[in-house]
Amino acid sequence: MKKKFKILILIFLILNSFNNNVFAANGPKCYDLFNQIKSEWKEKNLYYVDWTEFNDYGFEAEYIYLGEVDVAVKRSKKNHLIVGFVNEPSLMEKIKRGDIIISVGKVDTSTISDDDSYNFFKDLGDKEIVKFSRNGNEFELELTKIIASKVYHEINTIIDNISKVDIKDSTFTTKITRTVESTNVLDEEQVGLSNLVLENLIFTDDEGTLDYDDCKLNIDDKILKDLRLELPGETVFIENTLELNKNLITSYIDIFPYSKSLKDDGDYAKLTNTVKGTYVIQNDFNLQTFPFDRQTLKITYASLLKLEEYEITSKGSSYGNINNFINNGKINGWDITGYDLYNTIEKDEKEDFISKVNIEIQIVRQHGYYVYKVLIPILLILMVCWSVVWVDPKELESRLTITIVCLLSLIAYNFVIDSELPKLEYLTVMDWIILVSYFYATIPNFISIISFKLYKKNRRLSDKIELYSKRYGASSYIVLILIVILINANLNPENSSVLISWMSAK
Repeated sequence: MKKKFKILILIFLILNSFNNNVFAANGPKCYDLFNQIKSEWKEKNLYYVDWTEFNDYGFEAEYIYLGEVDVAVKRSKKNHLIVGFVNEPSLMEKIKRGDIIISVGKVDTSTISDDDSYNFFKDLGDKEIVKFSRNGNEFELELTKIIASKVYHEINTIIDNISKVDIKDSTFTTKITRTVESTNVLDEEQVGLSNLVLENLIFTDDEGTLDYDDCKLNIDDKILKDLRLELPGETVFIENTLELNKNLITSYIDIFPYSKSLKDDGDYAKLTNTVKGTYVIQNDFNLQTFPFDRQTLKITYASLLKLEEYEITSKGSSYGNINNFINNGKINGWDITGYDLYNTIEKDEKEDFISKVNIEIQIVRQHGYYVYKVLIPILLILMVCWSVVWVDPKELESRLTITIVCLLSLIAYNFVIDSELPKLEYLTVMDWIILVSYFYATIPNFISIISFKLYKKNRRLSDKIELYSKRYGASSYIVLILIVILINANLNPENSSVLISWMSAK
């Protein structure tokens, strides 16, 4: 009985320790902060919204990655700014990403420095003539300045890995860490949260030095629900996610104090919402040049809120994080060649415009397996098949035995390839090669029968057929295969690997 009682006491102590571990992990200062937020959230307006003012003509300039977290304005060959994002729905059909911004009003954009480009539109008039260039053709639009306030969140993305690209299921599996941050600056309207954070988390230590604490909470903690805080990025999700194992998802928030007394750039509180998880994402693959194909893996963040209320973009550090993955990451069976990071606006199911952030990872298939284990064996099988033209036409049984065995071998290879590809409505390069190989594998069979029939009746014609078979049979097969690859490379240059893209005239 005493033993059972001791076990119950031990279980109680473990559970009690588990329930209070958040306070132990965060420390007493976080404990005091949490209690104050819970008791004063309504009185001190702690359910703040982080508004940002927009002041532009419905589009933004494009930025490029420089290194670490630095980005710079992307420019044309003549140093003009380039359109990176169209954030006004009415301009979506008129302005495209990549258009060159020659001038706005009387200001030539080539004269604008990188530092001034961030506030370039803000300093111009309410209505200006904007001159653009697209593919060498210039055009002008009279645009009205748009001034609006909305919640504007930056998403920092870390791609931990892409563990699997499944062509047959049109999916890829990736582990992503995304962080959305929100800054509550001290102002006249919403000072509550920042005041509490700075009061509780900035302190003087035993040595008289000013120091600070930061607090972390798991997203599922009851304490976080009691705090009633609006979490940054709460309405953001990854599109086309097929599988989401909740056991593989961790989510937490951090609360940081910033103060001029700590040599920061201002006095404010920052909330960051971090979600780390493994996702299986639906993806569109163009397989017409398989196995000499290149693909694009697309990760898209979207918001549940309307564009006029909420806009998302990529944080500058995302460029460095993704660039690090491009340089150091590995995907089994593929080479990673590059990436693109850009914003778009699109209509949702309710016909409302929403903000999206797109990450595209460019990959090229490692085709060594298919070349050495599929294509070369097929080529050798065809050479064996056509070797029958050097066998005496009288040996019909021997000839047919060789050609039939070759045909069966090709059928076996077709099953190998078919198991790796989805049921497609079009033929890939590999399909064309196998189809041509089938055709060429049957020709020696018919030649053997015809030559055998003509051998006694028309020896001269039989010899002529044999001669042309030896001279043009195998060589025409190789030429036809090259033509198939050439046509597909020209029809799909953007999806062709370097091995065949040189054949494209585009």
